Amino acid sequence: MKIFLIHFIFAAIFIFTTTAFAATAKEKYMEADACYKKLRHSVSKQKKEIEWLNCISRYEIIYRLHNNSSWAPAGMYKAAQLYITLSKRSGRGSHQRQAADLLARLQNKYPKSSYAGRAKSLLKIITVTKIYSAKKPHQIQSKKRLTRNDALIKKFIRNQNSPVKNNTVKKNKPSPPTVKEQTAVKTDSSYKKHAFDTTVTELRFWSNPEYTRIVINAKHERDYSHRLLKKDPGINKPFQRLYIDIEQTKLGQGVADHTPINDDLLKQARAGQHLPHSVRVVVDFKSFKNYKIFSLRDPFRIVIDVWGKGSNGGKDSSFTQKIASSTKTEKTSRLTTDNLKSSDIARQFALGVSKIVIDPGHGGGDPGAPGYYKNVWEKDIVLKLAKKLAIELRKRLNCTVLLTRTTDKRLTLEERTAMANTKRADLFISLHVNAAKNRKLKGIETYILNLATDKQAIAVAARENA
Repeated sequence: MKIFLIHFIFAAIFIFTTTAFAATAKEKYMEADACYKKLRHSVSKQKKEIEWLNCISRYEIIYRLHNNSSWAPAGMYKAAQLYITLSKRSGRGSHQRQAADLLARLQNKYPKSSYAGRAKSLLKIITVTKIYSAKKPHQIQSKKRLTRNDALIKKFIRNQNSPVKNNTVKKNKPSPPTVKEQTAVKTDSSYKKHAFDTTVTELRFWSNPEYTRIVINAKHERDYSHRLLKKDPGINKPFQRLYIDIEQTKLGQGVADHTPINDDLLKQARAGQHLPHSVRVVVDFKSFKNYKIFSLRDPFRIVIDVWGKGSNGGKDSSFTQKIASSTKTEKTSRLTTDNLKSSDIARQFALGVSKIVIDPGHGGGDPGAPGYYKNVWEKDIVLKLAKKLAIELRKRLNCTVLLTRTTDKRLTLEERTAMANTKRADLFISLHVNAAKNRKLKGIETYILNLATDKQAIAVAARENA
């Protein structure tokens, strides 16, 4: 007999325990190092991606929980190193992109740290290597050059792994600009699997005055690069533009060459066949504070998130700001997880949440897990649960509660989260149930996603929940 286990996946909120705060940033770094030491000495563990990700998450938790600590940039840098090593073992470009994200964030967030210089140099090396390896089949570099690039990265990481002091880093030679200025990031080459042009099938967007999301759909995964262009009144472009080039693609017949957006942030999105085997999408800005680009799979799509100048730039949820203002003391200090007890955190989150979006999983042609009884599906169970939960939350918390769907229809991941963002939700709750043949299984599983402290963390959250 199959029974259902109810899963509550909470995005954009922590629940802290007392023990979580007990460990200092240094202790957490030592724990992460111990994890990596075990991994280095175990051939069997090195073959499992989950073991690498386990150690990486231990380094990442340092800057998420202790972002004011000097150990935070050290954790970011070490996590980036492990992502690079994992990318070389798995051949997945997503791991290398994660490394590039971390290194760029490290430079932006901790420019005075000694690790910022290391991050700059390592980012330059992996960007060059990535560009070489992303060429079309007839342009791929020789095996000898690939080996030389791999050796260069290994040597750099080996030389950079010695302890550093928090002194000012000497200026390095100019390196590729950071994400905020100009970026050309390639994904791992998918032409190895698909040696043909695929089709860009759709361009969609959602927006509110402070946030806009654009999604580009394609039939198959492809390499892409992007770059932010400065204002250029000389060519009648008195506004900034962001372009995304998608390799080995053709523009679908149903895709409009101009998609008017005309919100507070963007004028429009333009799509065209830039080269015979490359589609270019250009986003014309009106005004913005920050942006982030990442990709999702099954099906492949590229997501562009843009935050306005009046927003928090994707760095903190709105209710975090409310919490921060509610915790001011005589000596004003920045809200961090280092100086708050778990009970304080829980109480302050409750005070800050005024709008909740509930997301019943699956829907439409995606039924989810099957039930014991005929024609009973996960999509139906979670929809009923969502409606009942909404009633209870409105009654108990006296807050606004919205549902991503109220009928049996299918929504993509980006539609669900975009809906929460455009509605300015403080809390996003995703409901799922699982089926199991073992009738002895029962209970509730709750997955809590750590509070996203910057826009890159939000992107990681989106990828992890794809």
